[in-house]
Amino acid sequence: EQVVNLLVRALPLLILFITFIFLQNEAWQITRTLHGPYYWIVLGLFVVIGVGFSVISLPGQVSELAKPERWSTAARRVEDTPAAELVHELPSDREVDQSPLTRRQWVNVALVVLYSQFLQVVLVTAMVFVFLLVFGGLVVTEPVARGFVDAQPHVLASLDLWGRHMVITEELLRVTGFLTVFSGLYFAVTAQTDEAYRREFIGEILEEMRRSLAVRAVYLAARNQRATVPTG
Repeated sequence: EQVVNLLVRALPLLILFITFIFLQNEAWQITRTLHGPYYWIVLGLFVVIGVGFSVISLPGQVSELAKPERWSTAARRVEDTPAAELVHELPSDREVDQSPLTRRQWVNVALVVLYSQFLQVVLVTAMVFVFLLVFGGLVVTEPVARGFVDAQPHVLASLDLWGRHMVITEELLRVTGFLTVFSGLYFAVTAQTDEAYRREFIGEILEEMRRSLAVRAVYLAARNQRATVPTG
């Protein structure tokens, strides 16, 4: 369900934006002139910028997770988990203490947040790649591709369907890969900077982490409570 919600909310505007660029001659000519390793260097540059931007944003996100919460909030977060049964054993006027997490554990939390964001970006970019490849195969025929790149395209595969000669060209794959990685960078940056996107995508990840930390805090509190109760 979360995957479906992600695709429904993220893809429409992103695909509209990328499709507009896809149909411009400049995108095809730029990728055509990137020969050899330069094409992969540019794609790698997009990836490095996206990852770097996410890493820079991590301290602020982790600091949000480190804020203490009221016990009633933690109790609500652990509903429908095995930890919910332990809530009734503990005082209702206490605060959730996240301080027992060590520096290494907080680093692990940050890595989980970063990995979750990475999976979101990969999923979105994969769908963009599939869309552009199918869309390009349907609408960019060999003459159209020739007009885009001002040269004879390199046809890799072809298919005649309902009287239409469709082709998959090297140029199509190059521009599709370029725009796919660019869309991943665009989504990663937008999810961090746009408040609506941040609330929808990053907010879901942080909420899941708060739930995990709340479960951990409840288990620790229950263990400490039992340890202080004298045995008869």
